[in-house]
Amino acid sequence: MLRTLVAIGTSLLLFAAPAWAGDPVEDARIAEANTLLANLAAWTKAGDKPRLEKALPKAEKVHNELKTNSVRVKVQKAVGAIIGTEACGRVRMLAADSLGRFNDPKGAYKQLKPHLPPVKEAAAGLVPLRVVQATGALAPDTAIGTLTQLMEKAKDANVSRHAVQALGKYGWSRSRNRVLTSMAEYLRRLRPGGNNLKNGRVGGAATRERFRMLEQTMIVALQELTGQKTLDSTEKWLAAWKANKKQAAKLFTFER
Repeated sequence: MLRTLVAIGTSLLLFAAPAWAGDPVEDARIAEANTLLANLAAWTKAGDKPRLEKALPKAEKVHNELKTNSVRVKVQKAVGAIIGTEACGRVRMLAADSLGRFNDPKGAYKQLKPHLPPVKEAAAGLVPLRVVQATGALAPDTAIGTLTQLMEKAKDANVSRHAVQALGKYGWSRSRNRVLTSMAEYLRRLRPGGNNLKNGRVGGAATRERFRMLEQTMIVALQELTGQKTLDSTEKWLAAWKANKKQAAKLFTFER
């Protein structure tokens, strides 16, 4: 009986153990990551921009090769900490770029999210705008609501423009229909005259100016999202959306 229980317990441990358990290659990766983490912490605290800039590509490589999730998360947090450290200067933008290339969209976005520009901020800085771009590079489903809010509500139209571009990167997302609906409906509401294609003069001056600033960006982002290169104007998009919004998937030219 005891032998049977021991055998069962051993089998369960072997079943539960990750495939790389005891893997010397992974052990070497973890050792390399730990050294890198210590350096990143020290250099971030000191604001050592030259060393951090050189270390970021290595952080990307180490993260994307690691299999041990707990260590991967530590690398994500270490790079995220750089973004929030004023003393790191322009390297903060490079850190955001690096997170945008991590192969864990959900995890990397957790480090980017605190640095996204506030909706009510009148003029966002370069770092928050770069964070929006990095979020688009990752295209995590968990960011769709926030990016949509920035697209529609951001006081700074430049933030809205970056959010639109980021949403255009979601063509391979499982939630791409949701993204298309948000973008197409916003274009419809934003356009002076709404669905009335013959009347482009309805709406206040602020609405017309925002439409002027965002129109071309929205067309390009919608094309990237769906692959619809022939829909190259607001009028064409509104007409196509009106005809297909109950079956939004038909507007995508490629399978995900």
